[in-house]
Amino acid sequence: GYTETIQQKLKDNTFSGYPFLLTGIETGPWMREGAPEFCEFVIGSVHYLPHYPRYRSIKKDLYNEDYWEEYKAAVLALAANPFVDILGHLEGYLPLTPLLDRPTSFDERREMEREVAKKYFDTLFWEKLIRRMVAKRKTLEIHGMSQTPRPQYIKMAVEAGVTVSIGSDAHQLIDIGRIDWCLEVLEFYGVGKAQLFTGRPPK
Repeated sequence: GYTETIQQKLKDNTFSGYPFLLTGIETGPWMREGAPEFCEFVIGSVHYLPHYPRYRSIKKDLYNEDYWEEYKAAVLALAANPFVDILGHLEGYLPLTPLLDRPTSFDERREMEREVAKKYFDTLFWEKLIRRMVAKRKTLEIHGMSQTPRPQYIKMAVEAGVTVSIGSDAHQLIDIGRIDWCLEVLEFYGVGKAQLFTGRPPK
């Protein structure tokens, strides 16, 4: 089953013997109330922007500065949302749809995301975001399917004291437990179990 696949992955690396699984949900960026009682965490991700119809006129404009500034503002707002525990795929699975005028493959979208991240999600943005995450006790998701965020910003977050979570964000069975890249990055930077997300911190 799913849990056996994930547990086997974890037994084969630095985080062997990971002792538990948590139950949670992923939601959009504007969650305004608490999660159901059975949820032990909430991942907040910016899958879309609130003014989506306004951007229907910017097809073919992947580098629309106003659009990505609004995305960054949504991420910063998410970091202050009291109902969210983990910030999901900040540089991956970006809301590209309003900017595209043709079908794209999974790999093409990941390459587009890398270019957008290099152009717009600079160190100043990450410094501001990490300060807010520390202040609000948020966790950073290390995203297996898109291999994001960029390792230098994972390192920056970890050194600032941000906790991290690892996830495949699998949309099909074959990708369940696809977290090898996440574990390699965390091992390279010496991140141990103490800095992994293990549930909401006590209030």
